[in-house]
Amino acid sequence: MNRLSNFQIILFLVFHFSCKSVKPEDQFRIQNEVSTEVRTNPEILLILFYINQKDSVSIDQSYLNVGVYKGNETGLSTSYNGDLKLTFLDLKGVNCQEMIVANPLLRKVEYSSGDSTGKLIAEAVELEEAKFFIRLQWKDCFQQIKVEKLAEDKWELLKTFNYNKPNVR
Repeated sequence: MNRLSNFQIILFLVFHFSCKSVKPEDQFRIQNEVSTEVRTNPEILLILFYINQKDSVSIDQSYLNVGVYKGNETGLSTSYNGDLKLTFLDLKGVNCQEMIVANPLLRKVEYSSGDSTGKLIAEAVELEEAKFFIRLQWKDCFQQIKVEKLAEDKWELLKTFNYNKPNVR
């Protein structure tokens, strides 16, 4: 019995002295510091683009959602002819972020063969026009969007958009 009470006393003392004590005036100052923190809500940018075979590019829609984007913001790691490079710039032309988008005018189509084997056949189909969208984390330096297309191992400028922060949906 005596061992049990000694153990409880030692345990109580260890927990008591391991706790941080705060003076009342310090506690008030800490609460004020916490409440004055500026909390920004991260936003995800969604942009819907339109492109056609004549390399005419436009922004169809764009908006923001509140949240943190958890996907890949750079797009593809390798690029091929017809792929697009989207570069987000500030007003001075400084690169904020860039991403590679697979050729939106080239779609992979899969279908079943008409015979009894039921094989799946995959083909690449070139479209005359297409819409594609991107998602990435919003940054305040996104003030211009430069769209380039890879042709014969060279990036050709298609269009540069002046861009304003869209509304949150």
